[in-house]
Amino acid sequence: MVKGKKTSSDTVSVVDGDGEQSCCWWWLVHKGTTTTFLIVGLFALLVRAAVSLHPYSGFANPPKFGDYEAQRHWMEITINLPIQEWYRNSTNNDLSYWGLDYPPLTAYQSFIHGLFLRFCHPASVSLFTSRGHESYPGKLLMRWTVLSSDLLIFFPAVLYFVIVHYGQPSRSRKSDIGWHIAMLLLNPCLILIDHGHFQYNCISLGFTIGAVASVLSGMDVAACVLYCLALNHKQMSAYFAPAFFSHLLGKSLRHKHPLLEVSKLGFYVLGTFAAVWWPYLYSKDSVLEVLSRLAPFERGIFEDYVANFWCASSIIIKWKRLFTSESLRLLSFIATVITCLPSMIQQIKSPSNRGFLYGLLNCSFAFYMFSFQVHEKSILLPLLPASLLAMEEPFIFRWFMQFAMLSMFPLICRDGLVVPYLALLALFILIFDAPDQQRVKESNYFYNYLGATTSLQLPRAYSQSHARAFGDSRTTMSAPPTLPQSTNTAPAGAASQPPIATPAFRAFISRLSSSLRQGFSQRRPWTELADRSSFSKPESLTEAYSRIRKNFNYFRVNYVTLIVFALAVSLITHPFSLLVLLGLLASWCFLYFFRPADQPVILFGRTFADRETLGLLTVLTIFVVFLTSVGSLLISAMMVGIAIVCAHGAFRMPEDLFLDEQEPGSAGFLSFLGGAAASAAAPVVSRV
Repeated sequence: MVKGKKTSSDTVSVVDGDGEQSCCWWWLVHKGTTTTFLIVGLFALLVRAAVSLHPYSGFANPPKFGDYEAQRHWMEITINLPIQEWYRNSTNNDLSYWGLDYPPLTAYQSFIHGLFLRFCHPASVSLFTSRGHESYPGKLLMRWTVLSSDLLIFFPAVLYFVIVHYGQPSRSRKSDIGWHIAMLLLNPCLILIDHGHFQYNCISLGFTIGAVASVLSGMDVAACVLYCLALNHKQMSAYFAPAFFSHLLGKSLRHKHPLLEVSKLGFYVLGTFAAVWWPYLYSKDSVLEVLSRLAPFERGIFEDYVANFWCASSIIIKWKRLFTSESLRLLSFIATVITCLPSMIQQIKSPSNRGFLYGLLNCSFAFYMFSFQVHEKSILLPLLPASLLAMEEPFIFRWFMQFAMLSMFPLICRDGLVVPYLALLALFILIFDAPDQQRVKESNYFYNYLGATTSLQLPRAYSQSHARAFGDSRTTMSAPPTLPQSTNTAPAGAASQPPIATPAFRAFISRLSSSLRQGFSQRRPWTELADRSSFSKPESLTEAYSRIRKNFNYFRVNYVTLIVFALAVSLITHPFSLLVLLGLLASWCFLYFFRPADQPVILFGRTFADRETLGLLTVLTIFVVFLTSVGSLLISAMMVGIAIVCAHGAFRMPEDLFLDEQEPGSAGFLSFLGGAAASAAAPVVSRV
């Protein structure tokens, strides 16, 4: 590996591209994992806020409305009735009208959120009179409860997992970590269900991710407590129970005193359950009242149209007609145990962190496919371990995510969330196929079997060219001899340059301008884009999706231009927002991203460290995004642009389009930027 050096004369010598600065996302990831997480997290919060502007489940659909009304009603019940009556049918608590059917931790969460709503908008949670309550303040407050739950539980859990999973700095490139963070925080299924349809899956999934991270870091007691909290928030977290049980049991059996270790973990499990269920442990009947609400056997083996074995095979075998409910319960239990058993046996015999993650995927998928009473929203559970394994199994993760989105489409249509659905799907494809991501090594058996071809030459070429442009003097590892360098001495005044004059910034602007010129030279004729004879209505959703992918590959430069044009029009028509955004971007660029390491930020005679500068800029960004019109303006404009692109891609017939041989169909949506930079890079960059 060849590295760049930076002398006192600002000489930049450039080298080969396996270094951290060799990727096109260097501007985002070069400050470290925490900074990357904060930036991606801010964008993820903005996306969630934009989705929350759309309708929710049961909007204006009396008499029972939908899940939004269920969550609001639970807040109404928990803050107005004694805790012993929350799960009991009475004149004040009609269980046939959205009675509580989740474990006590969900009830406590509803109680806390209900207090917040009663303080800000009492009419939305008043007993009896608030049924079916729909108002803008009520919707805004309800949406904020989900956002705050995401921010307080799910986001920290993801950060904890990333820090543990990528604990060794040499394990992976920073850009890979940034990509994985984006995949976890921008999960389109979770965003649509929680911030569109309206639920609080982020809480139970956040506890689960925290438990997984604790297992990976060897903190088994913390893992037990966190997983028990997830299980006591939503009983569907039992999908992960076989994997946790078998892995922790296998590890305990390898201790010097296995019985003592098992007893210790069991004590913490029982203690956590006792703490959560304490208000109901005063009598057996009280416990049974709660348990009876958690097992909805009367709903049948499946509900609506869910993409699992029982629903899919019911076309041929009428399970509900041929078997009683008791027989189906036993049958589903046996099928679920049999499909979970291999992973459990493997982890008990030979527990490992990697095997544990695969066990989570296998067991949760087995529950989704074969367990009793599965809802379409349950796809979030097997999707979680698939997301955690996105780096190791990108093929499985990509197709699992796309199939999950497809299986949720009927629910999304009922809720009127088609626009955010298409926008989030497009965003997922754009990020997943981002250029210069060497982490997507489609080398597993399934990918090769299907004959997929992924070109690694483009990322490699860009890595080399980018390393030449951004050599770093802080790299001190041994390396082959570098290219000859000039030994001229810089002028005295050149030792301290303003941020805009740094070699990194000049090289970045040069590469960006070259990339844009090269990229625009690859755009397709606009007449071909708007050829009216090539438009027709797709016969199915699958065909529409296939057309979108093919048209993305062919018209990607034109599509990017359309989205940028929509953003430009929105900003030009709102000059104040444009000025605020430019000021914010300038602050990040010149105070953080491109500021020389030897030049601290000094304001009012005080020197600010990097972390202090990052904190101030983060607070400023939150203020600009969430307390001004800039954030909503950007997301609205981007959604309009993405909706136009998706509509064109779905209706434009791609049969007459032919990709050039040098352009693989799997290239990323923005890959022309990486390719342009690679071709524009000079063979040698050495300046005084």
